[in-house]
Amino acid sequence: MKLLLTGDIGGTKTRLALAETDGARVLIRREQSYASQRYATFESLLGDFLQQDERIDDAAFGIAGPVRDGVAQATNLPWRIEAVRLRQSFGFARCHLLNDLEATAHGLPRTGRAGPAHLADWCAGRARQPGRDRRRNGVGRSGAVL
Repeated sequence: MKLLLTGDIGGTKTRLALAETDGARVLIRREQSYASQRYATFESLLGDFLQQDERIDDAAFGIAGPVRDGVAQATNLPWRIEAVRLRQSFGFARCHLLNDLEATAHGLPRTGRAGPAHLADWCAGRARQPGRDRRRNGVGRSGAVL
């Protein structure tokens, strides 16, 4: 099993989740939302979420703002986030930073329904799948990737 850390980083809130994966099976161990503006840096927020005994294999974060060469500048926060620095500080084997809309697009195949019409419905908040919590299926509207 691998332990993965995912997050949706926005100007209003940051939502983090810790998940165990075993092949295609994903089990959410813990998730929490934070008021982003209460933290001077993303690293300090992340430090509050992580427990010292957790060994995270990989991390990926969707960020409201531009991402270039593993560096992100949050749009509505003074946060500059660097994948290399997060790997070094928290011991992640790999760390990926993506624009939040790009992260949403990567999650579409997990819904089982991909395509322009479904994406338009999803972004408008109209798409529902019986028996599934859309907040946990790997995709959501911009600003709600988790």
